[in-house]
Amino acid sequence: EEVLALLEKVLQSHMSLPATRGYALTALMKLSTRLCGDNKAAILEKMPLVERDGPQADEEAKESKEAAQLSEAAPVPTEPQASQLLDLLDLLDGTSGDVQHPPPLDPSPGGALVHLLDLPCAPPSPAPIPDLKVFEREGVQLNLSFIRPPENPALLLITVTATNFSEGDVTHFICQAAVPKSLQLQLQAPSGNTVPA
Repeated sequence: EEVLALLEKVLQSHMSLPATRGYALTALMKLSTRLCGDNKAAILEKMPLVERDGPQADEEAKESKEAAQLSEAAPVPTEPQASQLLDLLDLLDGTSGDVQHPPPLDPSPGGALVHLLDLPCAPPSPAPIPDLKVFEREGVQLNLSFIRPPENPALLLITVTATNFSEGDVTHFICQAAVPKSLQLQLQAPSGNTVPA
């Protein structure tokens, strides 16, 4: 409860930066999954204080006791309501206006898990990549078309089509390609080195 109270103070403080509020909200979400049932007592078990000597140690001990008393005095709700969570998200957004409410949960027990079994076993096929015009100058146009073979989805076949819109033929045409070292490139022989008009 002390941890939750401290996180709540961070979220409510006007001096907290948005990034700090984001970290606190993330911590609250993570704690909400871990602080249930039998695990709660073991996780929030008090740790023994480190022994220190000197006047500075006495002051630090007083401050930590005062902080503990303040956190015990602050009431912490056991279950956050949806409106409170939306208010917290609204703090981080900094926007005002209509808030989208989460969809209602399936009331049947284990309903969410049952629907997992309805998922397809094979990953969905990726959307086809549209053709792309990559070059156009002096009547010569280069288009790329992409095909991903279903038997090897890591492979991408790219076909370059050169089109000549000028009045004369383009001779000694050479197309070169380069890719980053993380990719492998295999060039096939072109159908010819002349692009007819």
